[in-house]
Amino acid sequence: MGSVDAIPMDGGRRDEILDTASQLFASSGLRTSLLEIADACGIQPGSLYHHFDSKEAIVVELVQRYHGELDRIAETALEELDFHWGEDFFETAPYSGNKVARYYLAGSESQQVKLPVNPQLGRPEHHEFRWVGFDGAAKLVVPRISDVLAWARARVES
Repeated sequence: MGSVDAIPMDGGRRDEILDTASQLFASSGLRTSLLEIADACGIQPGSLYHHFDSKEAIVVELVQRYHGELDRIAETALEELDFHWGEDFFETAPYSGNKVARYYLAGSESQQVKLPVNPQLGRPEHHEFRWVGFDGAAKLVVPRISDVLAWARARVES
């Protein structure tokens, strides 16, 4: 009899499917089919159903992973930040599908910025950053962020 690689029944195969689906969603968007995911994993489409009920279940788990990664990054990053202006924040009015952004003001010795990949977008939600002063930032920000910048400037310069 020929040799066939055994499909691990632990979380290994499930993680492989999620990683592969994430890459396919990043390159082709959410129109990626279960057949394409199965082909890229080297398994039969029916085998996917041993791990996930639907494509939506894969997307939901990827979003949960993304949120977990963001939480871990935030915890690590927050430990490295100096909130010498206090822990007050500025919250924006709802925008773009009722999203609300919350801004804090802190200092960092490392000046390292990691922008995690949002699995729904297949890329980081924010694709760039720059180290600029307040005047430079005022020229770059969109109007809804102007109030945030004014708040931050007033805190720093007081």
